Amino acid sequence: MLRHIFFQFLLLWFFGQAVHGISLLYHDEKWQPWNRQARHTTPLKMDMKLRRLDLSKSFIRQLHTLGLPHLQQLDLSYNQLDLIAEEAFINLAQLEALNLSKNALYNNVGRNGRALRSIGGLRRLDISLNNLNDEAVELYLQNKFSLIHLDLTGNGITALTHNTQIKTLKHLNLEDNGIQVLYANTFEKTSLAHLNLAGNRHMVLEEALSQLNLSNNHLDSIPVDWIK
Repeated sequence: MLRHIFFQFLLLWFFGQAVHGISLLYHDEKWQPWNRQARHTTPLKMDMKLRRLDLSKSFIRQLHTLGLPHLQQLDLSYNQLDLIAEEAFINLAQLEALNLSKNALYNNVGRNGRALRSIGGLRRLDISLNNLNDEAVELYLQNKFSLIHLDLTGNGITALTHNTQIKTLKHLNLEDNGIQVLYANTFEKTSLAHLNLAGNRHMVLEEALSQLNLSNNHLDSIPVDWIK
């Protein structure tokens, strides 16, 4: 009797381990968290089938070529990233969401801009809190024709260029910058549904838009037809 019970227990244990192993394998193919680790570059060995990769809140300073052809989401936020290899994203044909928030992308703007130019299929891009000026933002937004969500919070933007006229763009966050003037045709070629301009002081408005967050602003002028 005891032998029979032991044998059943052993079978159940082996079955549980097998199912657990299959579950982990499937999980690893889809998503891999390497965040909060004391590394200065990306891991050398990664599953080629990864769809989501989290490398946030580490100490990464340089990003080299990523050979992950199925990757769709990449989180590199809250690192010390200041140099991106020009070929870093060249193999990421399916990448749709990239989070580069809270890094040091104000450095090596030319080289980093060329790296970002190679990924034209992005739908979500977060380059907030990088101390970027107008020129840097213009370079980083080149070849971004599919963006729906763009977060530029907490940079040093003073003016908006034609690069913000991305036709597919629906959500744009420009909170806490130094934007001084909003011209009448700034967003005429976009499909914007939500625009956040909070925290841009002494800004002159020359356009009527709906669904704006304008809290904590000192507005010099508001058009009569502001509210549609």
